[in-house]
Order: sequence, then C-alpha cells, then structure tokens
Amino acid sequence: MKRKLSMLSLVMLLVLTSVAWAEEKPTPPTLPGVETVNTDYVMKAMESGAALIVDARKDSDFAGGHIPGSVLCTSTGSTDIADAEVEATLELTKKCAQVTAWDKAKPIIAYCNGTACWRSPKTVLALVKMGYSQVKWYRDGIAAWKAQGKPME
Repeated sequence: MKRKLSMLSLVMLLVLTSVAWAEEKPTPPTLPGVETVNTDYVMKAMESGAALIVDARKDSDFAGGHIPGSVLCTSTGSTDIADAEVEATLELTKKCAQVTAWDKAKPIIAYCNGTACWRSPKTVLALVKMGYSQVKWYRDGIAAWKAQGKPME
C-alpha cells in the first residue's frame, strides 16, 4: 500500500510540475510574417488610433483591465502554435466583428498576458492567414504595459 501511495505521489508531482512548466514556457521571440513591437509602439498606436489593438486574453482578464481602446478577441488557451491551434484561433477571430471590419492594409496589433502567454501568437498567425499585411505582435503584453505604468481601461 505504501508503494502505491508513493507511486501515486510521484505521478502527481510529475503532472503538477509539467503543468507548471507548460504555463511558464516562453513564446518564441519572433513569428513568420509578423513584426514584434514594444510598449512605446503600442502606446503611440493607441494614442493615434492608427492600429487596431486586439486583446487575445480570456474575457475575465479583459474585464479586469486592458489597453484603452483594445478589442477583445479571445484565442485558444493551449501552450503551442501548432497548425490545429492556429486554425481554431482563426475560426474564433473570424467571429470578432471589429477585427473582420478592420482594413487589412492597416496595422493590427495583438497582445495577451506576456512572454509566457500563447494566445496572442496564435492570434497574429491567424491574422496573417486572414490576409492582414501589417500584423504586429506585442509579445511583452499587458504585464509590461502595467509594469511601465501605462493607462488601463
């Protein structure tokens, strides 16, 4: 009985460790067809209205505070950018009226929680597939935005 409990404890520890690691797995620094932008770029885009800013986080995260003027367009939550995940995000993105109404020749920026958040990478890849030509990725996301004391809505 002790051996079974020890094995069960070991299995649970491995599962919890792998889940914690998956949540912290950093996103790639670049993505094909996408320009990675910084906080200053997003701030200028927000102030000028020159770009559509897309929040790819969950509804509850968005409700808790977001970049002013950004629109919510939730992505899938898995920690990878496999084709199936990008396709699933593409289907979700097609349902976002403000995104589909945006001029595909104008800049569009997506963000999520930060460098370990996998929602915005899938969103920007989906936007590229949708034909947007100026796709920008704010990889540092809302974590950097808040850390730099930028305005929240």
